[in-house]
Amino acid sequence: MKERPLMNNRTQSTQTDRLRTPSLLRPAATGETGLMTLLIAGILLLWAPDAFSAMSTSPAALSFNGAAGGANPPAQSITITNTGTGTLTWTARANATWISSISPLNGTNTSTVTVGVSLTGLAAGTYNALVAVGASGETTRLIPVSLTVTSTTSTSTPDIGLSTTGLAFGGTAGGANPAAQSFTISNTGSGTLSWTASDSAAWLALTPASGTNTGTVTASVNLSGLATGTYSTSIAVGASGTTTRTIPVTLTINPVASTPTPVIGLSTTSLTFTGTAGGANPANQSFTISNTGSGTLTWNASDSAAWLTLTPASGTNTGTVMASVNLAGLAAGTYSGTITTSATGATSRTLPVSLTINPATTSTTPAIGLSTTSLAFTGIAGGANPAAQSFTISNTGSGTLSWRARANAAWISSISPLNGTNNSTVTVGVSLAGLAAGTYNALVAVGASGTTTRTIPVSLTVNPASTSTAPTPVIGLSASSLTFGGTAGGANPAAQSFTISNTGAGTLTWTASDNAAWLTLSPATGTNTGTVSATVNLAGLTAGTYSGTITAAATGATSRTIPVSLTVNPATTATPIIGLSLASLTYAGTAGGANPAAQSFTVSNTGAGTLTWAAGDSASWLTLTPATGTNTGTVSASVNLAGLAAGTYSGTITVSAAGATSRTLPVSLTVGSGTSASNSATLTWVPNTETDLAGYKIYVGTQSGVYGDPIVLGRVNTYQVANLVVGTTYFFCITAYDNAGNESARSVELTKSIF
Repeated sequence: MKERPLMNNRTQSTQTDRLRTPSLLRPAATGETGLMTLLIAGILLLWAPDAFSAMSTSPAALSFNGAAGGANPPAQSITITNTGTGTLTWTARANATWISSISPLNGTNTSTVTVGVSLTGLAAGTYNALVAVGASGETTRLIPVSLTVTSTTSTSTPDIGLSTTGLAFGGTAGGANPAAQSFTISNTGSGTLSWTASDSAAWLALTPASGTNTGTVTASVNLSGLATGTYSTSIAVGASGTTTRTIPVTLTINPVASTPTPVIGLSTTSLTFTGTAGGANPANQSFTISNTGSGTLTWNASDSAAWLTLTPASGTNTGTVMASVNLAGLAAGTYSGTITTSATGATSRTLPVSLTINPATTSTTPAIGLSTTSLAFTGIAGGANPAAQSFTISNTGSGTLSWRARANAAWISSISPLNGTNNSTVTVGVSLAGLAAGTYNALVAVGASGTTTRTIPVSLTVNPASTSTAPTPVIGLSASSLTFGGTAGGANPAAQSFTISNTGAGTLTWTASDNAAWLTLSPATGTNTGTVSATVNLAGLTAGTYSGTITAAATGATSRTIPVSLTVNPATTATPIIGLSLASLTYAGTAGGANPAAQSFTVSNTGAGTLTWAAGDSASWLTLTPATGTNTGTVSASVNLAGLAAGTYSGTITVSAAGATSRTLPVSLTVGSGTSASNSATLTWVPNTETDLAGYKIYVGTQSGVYGDPIVLGRVNTYQVANLVVGTTYFFCITAYDNAGNESARSVELTKSIF
């Protein structure tokens, strides 16, 4: 039967052919209406997919603090968000009586829920509970809630507080003494703190050496008679009735400087670009050249690849170089190049550059690429806003990426631009207005139609305003964490860098240190703003997960830490694995009639290495084209009815490859007698156009809504159900399924009576 055309008065958007419902397969894009048509016995049917809901909650946990017998802590809020398109009807409950209120307990779609706790009757200690948020069709979200109740005491107990965790001095042998440094001793307890400060080094002097409650101590260093080297000591601060506190002190004496020698510093150790053959050029990347020595650095930057361009190619001391890639004329593959930075009187530095060009595909599926994994801001309560930071959005897929960026915190005051197409640079600004000292966390989400939303964690550290009239430096870090990965016995992962800056006032003389033998920092010291490169050495490390901490410290400033994680994977050999897009093939025809439509399936390599496969079958009536291939390929299976009598036939398709386990695909063929055309039903439908479509399933029954096992088909759009019993009414419906096995909702039911 010939397929009837769609109705002419439909708009283009309502002709989109979708068999699946978005709640199981990919949701339709905004403004898109999925329709599916089914023809049976000349009847045209259209149906649209259902809407779906999806739930997310934030924050991930709640934490309360209070004192036994004291006032209840302030209530906190949970945000419930419907990230889907349908209606989300949710309920919220708690499993502890000290969670005194949840308001509201029920709601629809996006809402804010306020959670309150009561300290009544609670002794000092830590209490834990859960707030559960559930909705029909959704996995219940469990939000941990902790309550810490401290004891009250009437005893006045002083406690020593120190404004710094360490002092570091530097000077030159035979030169002037370094500037004195100060730290504050305070009483962080109650009562009166009568303290004394002392040290064990002849080259260190403290003034004053004693005091009451809060006082400022000045530490002075005398270089007289000291040779080149590193000296260490500690300052002890003690008081009656308290635990003595110590401050480590280091003094580095450098040799007398010789002729100024420039040294080339690079902000990164490698550049990596990715693109698609015949597609748009990847986003530009930049790196900074700086003089980490002395004197003047007059540098030149050059490269070894025709597809790579550097701008500018020369400069003096510090400068930013933009590296751009041109894909024109380049075939799919991996390309390597080198950027060389040279300068008179300095050792040249090289920067390896890799370019991966993926083969062009017929798919036009964009993908979101982000140039950073986190943003970190630092400021002072009541002070100026920290400088804005930028990241790059790129399209690492194909087609057009129309993206949008949003934040979930009011203190993220600006995102510019909020929307864009393909590759763009986005600037994020924060506002300190109204924020008390503390640490704040939020997310910048970047989403686009047809892609997975990507998020960038954003942290803001607000330091308390200084009560001192002296300039107070504050340590700012550009990264909140570093993550490395490698393979046991393999090459070291690429180095990563972060910036230390002075977000306060005065001069920040900082040191960077770590607690992991496999981690190296360069440079380890600096003044105000500087870039530190973190390098990992895998030598001697077995497979596993390793953790370390980088500590940035400076006199007069609170130390900051950066957690570092290293995952070492076990060494493996490249093992291919055969993947098949279908589990079976089913054909039907009539003896002496036309051959049924060919069906296809995809062979893919779901492992590693190279899969060189061969496909064969056990049936003389079955033909496969092509019969061999490498990695991913589509095989067409054709059936020839010539000479076949009415009956049911079975066969097997076997796909094999060297070094991989063979896979089989059962094939069934039903040949009708051809004595009557009235004992069959021919189903025809408009093909689904989704790229991950695997095939269709037809359900047949003799009662409405009651069906037997489905007839599993490949990517065909017509099928004849044969050998139906005369005098019986049959009920039919159809679904689509994708390569992952997801199946759409069933279509509306159609009937046919056999006479």
